[in-house]
Amino acid sequence: MELEKGTNSTWTLKGLTAKEELDTSKTYSLDSALAYLNFNSIADPKLTEAELGFATGYVYTVTYKEGSNAVTRVATVGNKVKGSSDRYFRMDNASWIYTISGYSAENMMKSRRDLVKAKPEPKK
Repeated sequence: MELEKGTNSTWTLKGLTAKEELDTSKTYSLDSALAYLNFNSIADPKLTEAELGFATGYVYTVTYKEGSNAVTRVATVGNKVKGSSDRYFRMDNASWIYTISGYSAENMMKSRRDLVKAKPEPKK
């Protein structure tokens, strides 16, 4: 799934069919999760990729302009932290692994099915 946020602050989803549209009432949660992202703690560096859940986690690639240069950042949301609703989170495959709130993680873990709705039939 490829979502893009334009300069007019509206989201678009690539690959929609003629009978589908992006449910913009559901994209607010993405804005909220990204705008208010806080790290709760640092994960144990001894945890493996499998324990962190990064091999099968949600991966986000964001490209933005910084001056005249395009900058690409990659974020990965992994497994739940044992005994918590927090999830593991990594930026740019860095060695530091953080935890973020389950609420923020869930808002970033939307599937295509969560964001797409059927277009209403044209009125006759």
